[in-house]
Amino acid sequence: MRAMPRRTFLRGAGGVCVGLPFLSAMESRGGGAADPKRFVVFFTNNGTVASAWTPTGTEHDFTLGPILAPLAPYQDELLVLSPHWMAIPKLVGFAAGARMRTLPAYLELQSGAWSPGQFEAAVRGALTPATRGVYLNTPNNPTGVVVSREHLEALARVAIERDLFVVSDEAYEHLLYDGAEHVSIASLPGMAERTVSVFTFSKSYAMTGWRIGYVVSPPALRGVMGPLLAFYTTHGVFPAAQLAAREAVTASQACVAQMREAYLARRGLLLTGLAGVPGVRVPSPRGAFYAFADVSGARAGRDIWALVEEWLARGVAVLPGTAFGPEYADWVRMSLATRPEDVRDAAERIAGRG
Repeated sequence: MRAMPRRTFLRGAGGVCVGLPFLSAMESRGGGAADPKRFVVFFTNNGTVASAWTPTGTEHDFTLGPILAPLAPYQDELLVLSPHWMAIPKLVGFAAGARMRTLPAYLELQSGAWSPGQFEAAVRGALTPATRGVYLNTPNNPTGVVVSREHLEALARVAIERDLFVVSDEAYEHLLYDGAEHVSIASLPGMAERTVSVFTFSKSYAMTGWRIGYVVSPPALRGVMGPLLAFYTTHGVFPAAQLAAREAVTASQACVAQMREAYLARRGLLLTGLAGVPGVRVPSPRGAFYAFADVSGARAGRDIWALVEEWLARGVAVLPGTAFGPEYADWVRMSLATRPEDVRDAAERIAGRG
């Protein structure tokens, strides 16, 4: 890492010298032009009252809170594609009077049940006069679904027609498998001015402890998000963290490729280990580092927590699908963010062989 001159201070929103590499990185992956007049970058952290502002106090939570507050004001509604990240309902709740409704979508896309036209029709059908925007997460946590360009174009058509904003959560943008392509919806025609793209260094760069991420937003939000972010923080992200983040996106990406291959190998261990296990079906994730498993057969009518506790007694921890929406009582999330031998052992224990 390059040395930082003494007494250097970079403001919490990020200096242009720091922010431009992130815009350039976004442009290189099809996320829009790297024009600092068109976008504004905010660096985020949790070294403040973030835990009071958001449920977990992570840099990801802290970023989304000040985004949703100005975009979903009193009595406005956010359409959340589900299954969704478990913090979203709480974050929407912090925007005074805002509401959310969900549209089950990712499993439908994963199974091939929805063509782009059917997806577009489903989104249109889920909107109400109060709907102000859509929360999109691709690659998706918990399913590992990577939304295709064609399906994103369908969503974009609805957003433009209905004048909706899109919060595009792209935390797992680099963790892709089987030739999957991540497309930032902000790169599609007419979407840059209505999309807030959210990124974190915790996933692709394993910089979880640095508590840093960034947002690329339309300039119209500059005067709203900036003051909100400043109000809910006592200090900016310290300069060393900003420079470390800049180094992450401008240096060789070989470490990201290596991490991706490691997750791919762990995915193979999990899918192979659980193949043929009665009552357990694991669709192959094409992104992120989770697998979302259909355990309706293993649950056998019991409460999902009964199955979770049964597996926990075997030494295997999974998260019930209801954490990602009440519709997912037949599902559990399994994480690949652990040692390969642990993934193999967990599959053996679930199968009753360990």
